Amino acid sequence: MIGESPFGGFFFSPPDLSGTQEAIREFACMTESSHQILEDSFRIAWDYLQGIGLLGEPDAATKFLLEEIAGAMARGETRKLLLSNRAIDAYRKRRPARDFALVS
Repeated sequence: MIGESPFGGFFFSPPDLSGTQEAIREFACMTESSHQILEDSFRIAWDYLQGIGLLGEPDAATKFLLEEIAGAMARGETRKLLLSNRAIDAYRKRRPARDFALVS
């Protein structure tokens, strides 16, 4: 249905929807599967840690990051950057700092 805008011009008025149908229509483009969120969050954390040289042993890092991200998702978090940042922080705290090396 087309109507006249109070600011001049015309606007399109969608058909009346109620409740869930309206919410689905409004946010359909914003939905991502939990698998996609997990994958994207993992990739962000992995790329960052690899880029700064803190990744360490790949199998252990993979397991740790996936467990951290999946745990946060199980508690209801779905924001990818927050998930990846928390996993990065937990990984950094878990690893001992290697500021000094023993030499003989």
